[in-house]
Amino acid sequence: MMEFPFERRKSQTLGEIHKPIIPVSIKGPKRHVKIFMLLDSGADLSLIPYSVGSTIGLKAEMVNRSEVQGIGEGTVPYILSNVKLTIGKVEFPARIGWV
Repeated sequence: MMEFPFERRKSQTLGEIHKPIIPVSIKGPKRHVKIFMLLDSGADLSLIPYSVGSTIGLKAEMVNRSEVQGIGEGTVPYILSNVKLTIGKVEFPARIGWV
């Protein structure tokens, strides 16, 4: 089991909040990058920014395009892609949404 500390962040509406922000390595077809991501164990899908997907060599194949809806009424379009994630010392294949 892995444990991660919670980081203190300031919210304009909620004041101080604590979030599990973790270091993650994402490996695509061309290269890998290390970024920090919000750990959400209840999420159905993890999303990465378009710039990160471009950097690691993902291709914008519109056949894999879909939309995800969060708590609000709006939706976010994404392209489903396969990558390798490394969290701690564990590497595993993952499907992510490239926004």
